Amino acid sequence: MLRQRGVVVGGAVQHGDVGCAMTLELLPSGVRVPISQDLGSGASGCRLDSVALAEAASLVRKAIDASPQLAVFNKFGSQEAVGSGMHAEMVAAVTAGVPILTAVRDTLLPQWEEFTGGQSAQLSCTVEAALAWWDALASD
Repeated sequence: MLRQRGVVVGGAVQHGDVGCAMTLELLPSGVRVPISQDLGSGASGCRLDSVALAEAASLVRKAIDASPQLAVFNKFGSQEAVGSGMHAEMVAAVTAGVPILTAVRDTLLPQWEEFTGGQSAQLSCTVEAALAWWDALASD
């Protein structure tokens, strides 16, 4: 919705594909990068491909370095909470003054608050809430 309104967005959103397959859609390009490893039919869980994630992160960093108006990240998850995943890219966005829109599980809110220094807003998980937040931010 924001891109349709002309907002330049950088970042990445995750798509759940069939089974354990995970793909990141890189923004603004829309290129999709697989980030999971196929462990075979006997595997009991999904496995993140850390090399693929690192490659995707480098492309996200380039998008952040191009100064988007907004950085969207699929989530601030357990990887980011310990300084991995897209943590460095989120830091780059914050350092560049680019607002971040992401999801955070309740269990990771303390780590998110530490990451943001308390400078964050909690939104309902709706398109309307995100658009209202952006409109208020953009009008400042």
